[in-house]
Amino acid sequence: MKREKLIHSFKELKNEINIDDFELLRDKFTKICQVIPNREKESLKIDYKDLDKKTIKRIKRKQKVVYIMVIEGKIFYVGCTNKSLRKRLAHYNDGRERYRKEGEIHYETTYFILQSLLNINKPVDIYVHYYRHVENETFMDIFGEEVDILNRSPSKTIKKWLLDKIESEFNKKPIGNRN
Repeated sequence: MKREKLIHSFKELKNEINIDDFELLRDKFTKICQVIPNREKESLKIDYKDLDKKTIKRIKRKQKVVYIMVIEGKIFYVGCTNKSLRKRLAHYNDGRERYRKEGEIHYETTYFILQSLLNINKPVDIYVHYYRHVENETFMDIFGEEVDILNRSPSKTIKKWLLDKIESEFNKKPIGNRN
């Protein structure tokens, strides 16, 4: 996915979807932590400062999760992982400028997310929805809707389903999910 333009300031999110305006997100997702951009180190770091031990374990444990990055109430990006949330969020640090110059960056989205969040330079709230999937099932309940997942990754199916719902309600996807 080739991205033409990075986000350079929070002002560019002015017309983005507010998380409070999307009832499904408000009801099914829980804020678990914040990620702090660090321009000097060109990285994102989970802020563990005010988190309890149970929450920290949950962030570090390998679990199936769909997550939403929110900046001052504006939905920036919807993602998913079968890894731990900590590893997935740390993966965005592979979007460093020097990796791109050295030809080591493989994902334009990783670069776009990291560099845009560094430019915006505001804490990023991470909302999560953990889900269960039984192997070899061909259908999955996604927020009360039975969805065919045959030959597809359950996490990517949920992410696509969620992005389709957002797009149908707001006529656009979150800015970080647009190509």
